[in-house]
Amino acid sequence: MDYDKIALEIKEELMIYIAGHLPFVIKGSFLTSQYHRDPYKRLLNGGDIDLVYRNRHSNIPVPEKFGYGSYHQFIREIEKLLEKELVAIFYKLEEIMARKLNLQERPEFILEFEELGYGGIFRDSGTVALYLVNYAADGDFTTVGLEICDCKMSFEIDIAIDMPLHFQPETILYKTVGGKEVVLENTTPLLYQTAWKMHQILVRPRLKDLDDVIRFLAHIDFKDKNNFQTFFDEIISECRLADTKTCEGLISVLKKLFSDENTTKSLIVDKIVGCGLEMQYYSNLYGIHNNAELLKNKVCASFLKELHHSIDCEAALGYINNKEPDSWADRMDSTAKGIE
Repeated sequence: MDYDKIALEIKEELMIYIAGHLPFVIKGSFLTSQYHRDPYKRLLNGGDIDLVYRNRHSNIPVPEKFGYGSYHQFIREIEKLLEKELVAIFYKLEEIMARKLNLQERPEFILEFEELGYGGIFRDSGTVALYLVNYAADGDFTTVGLEICDCKMSFEIDIAIDMPLHFQPETILYKTVGGKEVVLENTTPLLYQTAWKMHQILVRPRLKDLDDVIRFLAHIDFKDKNNFQTFFDEIISECRLADTKTCEGLISVLKKLFSDENTTKSLIVDKIVGCGLEMQYYSNLYGIHNNAELLKNKVCASFLKELHHSIDCEAALGYINNKEPDSWADRMDSTAKGIE
C-alpha cells in the first residue's frame, strides 16, 4: 500500500470538503502544484492544507512577547474561535480515512476527542495539537497550525485567522492526485499567491518559495496594468503589516530585486533556509548534490532571471518609488475589512 499517495488523497479530499462547506479560502501547494513539472512530487514535498479563515476580526491580539501563560491563553482563544470548524474537520477526516484505509476500528484521534472533549484533546492527548506557526514575518498575520496524528499518517493544516483578502475567491476546475477533475470553490487566484510568496522571499526566503515563483511567473500577464499594479500593491500591503522600520527594510529589498542582480543574489542566498527532504527534492530537481551553497545560488539565480524576464524592472522600480507612504496607509484603511 502506497501510504504517501493515500495520505495525499485523504488531505486533498478533506481540502475539497473544507472549500465547499466551511468558512475558509484555500491557498497553497494543492492549488499551485499544477504549475510544476511533476505536481505529485511537489505535493510530496510540502502538500499540506493551507487555509485563510473568512470570519475575520477575531479581536484576539497576539502578545508582543510570549511567556508560558500568555502563549497558552492565546491558543485557548484560538481553539474557541475555531471550535465549530475544527470539530467538522475531525469528523470529515474520520469518514475519509475509514473509506480510504478500510479501517476496522475508528481512528485514535476521534476516540480521544469523544472521550476527552474538544478542549481536552488539545491538552491531554498525543494525537492532536494546535500551535502558533512562525513564518518569521514581523507583524505578519496570525497563522496557527493544526496537527492530527494517527497510526502511520499525520495531517497538518495551516490556518491564517486574520489575513485581509483583497480579492473575491475563485471557483476553479481542479485536477486531483488521481487525475479526476472536480469543481473547487473558494480558491486564491495565482496572482495573489505569487505576491504572498514574494513577501515571504523578502522576509525569509525558502528554496520552495523561490522555485514556486519561478514556475508561477510565466502564467501571469504582467503587461496587463491591473495585474502589474495589483501584484505590487499586495506585496507592499503585506510589508505594511510590520512596523515602519521593518516595512522600510522589506521595501528596500524589494527594490533591490529589480535592480542589481548580483548584489541581490548574495543578499537572498545568505538568508535561504531549507533542510531535510526539501533539500533532497530540490537537489534532484536542479541536479546539484552534496553542495547546499551551489544549490542555493542556482535556485536564486534562476529566480532572478525569471523575475527580470517576466516583469519590466524599470517600471517596477518606478511604481514602487512613486507610491507615497500615506497612500499605502490609505489603501490599507480602505481594504482592511477585506472580502467578507
